[in-house]
Amino acid sequence: MSSNIIGKKILLTGVNGMLCEDIIKLFKKKDSILYTEYFDVNDELKWKEIIENFKPDVVIHAAAITDLDFCELNPDLCFETNFRSVIKMIKYLKNEKIIFISSAGIYGNSIKDDFYHESSEINPTTIYHESKYKAENYISSNYSNYIILRLGWLFGGDKKHNKNFVSKILKQSSESNTIYSNNKTIGSPTYTLDVANQIYHLIINDIKGVFNCANRSKKPVTRMHYVKSIINLSNLKNEVIPSVDNYFKRNSNVPHNESCINFNLNKINLNKMLDWKISLENYLKKIDE
Repeated sequence: MSSNIIGKKILLTGVNGMLCEDIIKLFKKKDSILYTEYFDVNDELKWKEIIENFKPDVVIHAAAITDLDFCELNPDLCFETNFRSVIKMIKYLKNEKIIFISSAGIYGNSIKDDFYHESSEINPTTIYHESKYKAENYISSNYSNYIILRLGWLFGGDKKHNKNFVSKILKQSSESNTIYSNNKTIGSPTYTLDVANQIYHLIINDIKGVFNCANRSKKPVTRMHYVKSIINLSNLKNEVIPSVDNYFKRNSNVPHNESCINFNLNKINLNKMLDWKISLENYLKKIDE
C-alpha cells in the first residue's frame, strides 16, 4: 500500500553527484525534508551525529568513489568509502529504510551479449565493483529494511558535471568531425531523473529488496550506438566510427557487458523506467533550454 512522502526526512549522501542533483529537485517538489549538506561518509562520528540529530526516515546512500581506474590504484580508499562507510552507517540506524546505490557492473562478464537479471551470476572484474558488491552483501546480511539498486550507465544532471557522459560527447562533437567509440562494450543507458522517480515510487510503496534499475531497451546498447544516438538526437553531423582495440586505455578490467533488465521491478509491477532513447531525448532538450 502506498504512503505519502510529505514530511518524510530523507538523508542523502553523495549530494554533489548527478543522481542526487535530480533526487533533490524531485523530492523538494514532493515536500520531503532533505538533509543535503555534504559530509565525509568515512567519518563514523559524523554518521552518528547526523542520524541522532536529523532522525531520518530514509537514507539514500549514493556517495562513492566511482572512478574505476582510480579505485584500481587506490584500493584501500575505495573499500573505505564504498564498503566500510556502509558498516558505519548501519551501526547507528535502527530500522530506517536504506536505499543503497550499486551498479549493474557487479555482474562482471558472466553473460556475453544479453541482459543481466538480479539472479544472474555475480563476478566483479574491478576493485570498484568488488567494493560495491561487498557493501551489498553486508547490508543484506545485517539489515532488513533496505533497497539495493543496481544502476546502468548513468547520464543526467548539470551539463557541466565532470561525470556527464552526454556533455563529454557533445564537447567532442564541437572539437572534431570524427568521434571514436567502442562498438563491443554493451550496457543500459540510464537517466538520473528516471532513477529519482523510481526511488520515489519504491519509498511510497514501502518496497524492500534488490533491483536492477535501468532505462528500458529491446536489446543491450553498444557504447557506439549510444554515442550515435546522442549525436543524431542533437541534430549534429559528426561521424561516429568504431575505435580500435586498446584505443581507450584503462587501468581497470571494465566489464564488456553492463546491460540489465529490471526483472524484479517488473515482477512487482512497479517499473517506472522509460525507454532509454525517450529519456535521452528528454535530457538533451532539457540541457538545450
